[in-house]
Amino acid sequence: MRNIGCNCYKSKLFLHICQLTWYFQAVRIKLFLVFVMVISVGFIPQSYAAVKSGAKCTKIGSTSITANKTFTCIKSGKKLIWNKGVALSKTISKSSTTVSAQTSVTDKFKANGCHARVSAYLQIFEANTWRDLIVADGWEMVSSCPSTNPGVPFVNTTLKIGDEVRWRIFAPGAWEWFSDSEKIGAKFVPATTCQLVGQDGNQSMNVGFPKRVNRLTSNGVINAVVVPVDFSDVPGTGSPSTEYSEMTQGMDNFYKAISGGRVSFKFTILDKYIRVPSKSDQYGLGKWSGGDAGGYMKELISASDPTVDFSKFDVAYFLSPKSIPSSSIAYGPAFVNDLKTQDGVLRNASFSGADAYQSFPGAGWKWISHETGHLFGLHDLYTVDPQPATYGSWDLMSNNWSTAAIEINAWNRYIQGWLDDNQINCLEKSKSANETITIDPIARINKLTKAIVVKISDSKVVVIESRRSEGFDVLSSSQAGTLVYTVDMKIGSIKGGWETQRRPGSTAKDFTDAALKTGDKIVVEGVSIEVISQNTEGDKVKVSF
Repeated sequence: MRNIGCNCYKSKLFLHICQLTWYFQAVRIKLFLVFVMVISVGFIPQSYAAVKSGAKCTKIGSTSITANKTFTCIKSGKKLIWNKGVALSKTISKSSTTVSAQTSVTDKFKANGCHARVSAYLQIFEANTWRDLIVADGWEMVSSCPSTNPGVPFVNTTLKIGDEVRWRIFAPGAWEWFSDSEKIGAKFVPATTCQLVGQDGNQSMNVGFPKRVNRLTSNGVINAVVVPVDFSDVPGTGSPSTEYSEMTQGMDNFYKAISGGRVSFKFTILDKYIRVPSKSDQYGLGKWSGGDAGGYMKELISASDPTVDFSKFDVAYFLSPKSIPSSSIAYGPAFVNDLKTQDGVLRNASFSGADAYQSFPGAGWKWISHETGHLFGLHDLYTVDPQPATYGSWDLMSNNWSTAAIEINAWNRYIQGWLDDNQINCLEKSKSANETITIDPIARINKLTKAIVVKISDSKVVVIESRRSEGFDVLSSSQAGTLVYTVDMKIGSIKGGWETQRRPGSTAKDFTDAALKTGDKIVVEGVSIEVISQNTEGDKVKVSF
């Protein structure tokens, strides 16, 4: 259970409402809000005087809270009167709280005045519908900006872990807007100093801890539906269950192994193609990352909604025919946002393009496994031109077209809970003494130590792991070795936050020759890393500070 109030509920949804800080300057406006707010002298502050249904009011759209109800001023004939009111939740208790400014203020940012008037209802998703739960109302004119208490009163309510909430935000009589939804999760408490919190601002995926709550579970059976789709200009052929079985089975095998048997997929493949009304090139998806992917996904859902009950599934894959030309749909992205269906919200989905059907072995299951990695909450580890590569081909989340190292790395497994805390030897640069540690190759499924993680700062770690030609990795003797890389919690997906550290003499652009061999010694972020030996028992590594 978690108590929600301005000071105690630390979610992005409520903090953006609670912690309002507005800065005005003579020439420019400093606006530190994520949610849309309105600055206007025309909005009338909330009146908290007692009202009753049918009584006269003065401003259409204004609201008032009386006797545990929210009353709204409406037009009835030629009169403005208070409506019947909407009862508040019985669990609500009113309280006032002092809201701290989000950012410190200097004199040059102080304003002569600030006017704001919006309202917000916290909504909860129950029985496939959104219900108003509490009212956080009263943003009004204040004498200066920022104010330490711009909104009074606030209200508290109690929510359970797993409850789904969102904010309905509006200016009475003017506009209404809904925030993204969020599931209430347990407050994250790091088990070790190495469990750094992700700090890149991405609320759908995470480079650090904790795992995002709306993503696919890391433990248990995941119910997945495959929706075969085709077009009048690219018709599907053959039986979908046959066409896509290698792809789906390959992904299930991959994640069963990577997770150590913690997670598996149960696939339902529709037995017939669903015809998409538009032509295959309608949405301009023939260029990499171009076109209207969101519009295409909406059409896919609309076409399949009458056939598929999406409420039964955790994830949906909309797969085009294998003959789809890259000029029509070049790529297939993952969708980690809420998608509306007739059956409720679908949170995890993907569609395929020509990149899923390339000519190298395992192209299909590698593509769908990569996109599913995003649905687990993992970042892309590659970079995009003109930014040079920083990590290389050492993880399926980097290059899913690789035929070499595609095992999920130690840090990504740790985020997902596929490695236990006792399998990570956590060291801290500022506190640790010299250590000699043996690490077991990452592909071996056992309970041995899989990685050394050195905390460099509150936002950066060094990870040391062993990569051999085992499991899903196919490595030559020159490629296998002790892999060393850094992870920066502040840098987002495809921005170069993952950096593979090179052994002496390494020059390959894809870092395939970067892994350390016996006798190699490098210094990373002030930490000396030396490989003492590599044998069937694993890699013995000396870490010096």
